[in-house]
Order: sequence, then structure tokens, then C-alpha cells
Amino acid sequence: MQRALAATDVMVSEVLPACDIFVGLSGMGVKSAKVARQKHNSKVIIDRGAQHVLEQMRLNSGKPSGFLNDWYVQRELSSYEQADVISVPTQVVKRSFSKNGFHQKKVFVNPYGVDTNLFYPDVPGKKVFNRVLFVGSWSYQKGCDYLPDIIESNPKTEFVHCGVVKDLELPKGKNFRSMGKTSRSDLAALMRSSDLLILPSRQDGFGLVLLEALSSGLLVVASDQTGAPEIKSYLPDKSSIQVFRSEDPEDLRNAFEQARDIRSNINRSDIHQITKANFSWAAYAKRFQERFYNA
Repeated sequence: MQRALAATDVMVSEVLPACDIFVGLSGMGVKSAKVARQKHNSKVIIDRGAQHVLEQMRLNSGKPSGFLNDWYVQRELSSYEQADVISVPTQVVKRSFSKNGFHQKKVFVNPYGVDTNLFYPDVPGKKVFNRVLFVGSWSYQKGCDYLPDIIESNPKTEFVHCGVVKDLELPKGKNFRSMGKTSRSDLAALMRSSDLLILPSRQDGFGLVLLEALSSGLLVVASDQTGAPEIKSYLPDKSSIQVFRSEDPEDLRNAFEQARDIRSNINRSDIHQITKANFSWAAYAKRFQERFYNA
């Protein structure tokens, strides 16, 4: 990964055409960002999908898998130094940059989008499948150590995990199964036959699965360290997202029970249409354009 980051950065710097705006991924846009500014007088935007790397290290310090080597950390910090603006998906990420010395005006919040043509409900109205999804690595960072209690206390509900197993053991309950890595098309089909998505992350810059679930007509239960608060602020019906305090198992349980109790009253098509209106990739591009081109 280290070689790929550095090599891509160098390659881009060597072939970079003239541009008014240069957008580089954090950790990658270092030399290429310098060339953009020095050679083309470009405005440099560094896109960061997770919290500031130093905050990320702090939040994940409880597990070896959360370790980030010095080389990567330095590249992240170097890319931040090149930026005129840091583009991030949530206020949570913005606050992590403010906490580490960045002026708020230097950080632009633009929530990500979702492919609404792939993620959609095929049941137009109200239907209960009694299935809950967790999508992502089964890990400490994702807060999966809080899920066994939820699974055990809801024996009549099926819980399905899609993703790799990282640094925590999987639950043993009969109402739980892990499908491992899942293709996007298979995930979309699975979401169309589920009710809820749960994401109890300790640190998650956004969590694209939140939008994929909403676009599929699911209710969402997610921690306040994900993109859930940001997404919820855009939605007229706040009940489709239940946000709980990260690392608070009681608050998680209450949020889950509230979502579970109202799922039969939710129109899946309504959730999809609201998500499509606010979180298509076209809407993402429009916010970007309004910030940097029409200013």
C-alpha cells in the first residue's frame, strides 16, 4: 500500500495537466499537490473521508488493528499541509480537524452520495422481514463488541454480517450469520429483504452503507461518530435514523428498540425518494460546484 500511494502520487505529478482546482486524496496528494500549486497555480483541495489521522489513532488505540505506521501518518499530515481546503463528509470529521489546529473555514463539509439505481426497495410500501444487517469489518473500530448483547436479546430476529472478520470474534448465536465479503449487487439484493442497518462505530468518517441502506428503504441505527447525524439533518422525517452515543451500550439498545418498534409503519419507497433527492452523487457534485465554482 505504501508503494502504491507514493508511486501514484509521483505518476500524477508527472502527467498533471493545467487545472484551476486540484483534488487529491489525503495521504496520496503530496507531491502532485505541490506541482499543481507551483506549476499551475491551482487551488488544492484534499479529500479526507475519515477523521484527522491523529484523532483516528487516538480512537483506535485500544486495538493493534488500529495502529497506523509512522510513514502513513506522516503522509497524511503532509497532504493536509498542501491543502487550501480539506473536503470532509461530516461535521464529526470537521471537528476532528478543528481539534488538531485547523481553522473551520479551511474545512468544507460535503456528505457523500449513493447509487440510487443500484440501491432501491423492490417492496413499494410497508413490509417487515425481521432481518438486521451489519456491513463492514467485524472490528473494534466498528464497535462490534457491542453487538452480541443486541443479538442475544433479540432471538427471533436474524442478524447478518457482510464483510471481513478483523480483530473480534464472531457471535455464536443461532440467529447470527456472517456472509464474508459480499459484492455490491448481492449487498443491494440483501438490503431489499432486510429491515434495519446497524453501525455502532467508534470512528467512521462517514459510512457509505448508511446511505445504501436508506436508499434501499431500511431504517438505520448508528453511532454519533458516523455520518448519521449529518444525514439526519437533511431528512424531513428524522425517525428513519436513530443516532446513539458511541460506546454507550444502553443508548444503543434504546435506539435499536425504537427503530425495531416503528419499522412496520415505515414506507420504504418514501425513504428511498428522500435519500435520492438529497444524497445522489449529482447532489454531491452540485454542492461542490456551488462552493468552489460559483463562489
